[in-house]
Amino acid sequence: MSSWIRCTCGKLNHKNLGAGEKVCLVIEDEVLNGIEEHESSGEAVSTVIRNGDILVRCACGRIAIEDKKTGEITIYAPVQA
Repeated sequence: MSSWIRCTCGKLNHKNLGAGEKVCLVIEDEVLNGIEEHESSGEAVSTVIRNGDILVRCACGRIAIEDKKTGEITIYAPVQA
């Protein structure tokens, strides 16, 4: 699996959570609801990271979301007012 996502503007964006880039996780409610109260915070964070989709913000204003299960990348452009 590549550590980069290419935006439609052509820029390569790093998707590694530890790289200090503008990388976020998109978490579904069912993942959060599945975290048990007895789990440690470390276990909860691991669950979130393991199950979250990657969201990368490009300097051009677009965001890219990589589906954790399928690896499919969808790029969204900002709405022009």
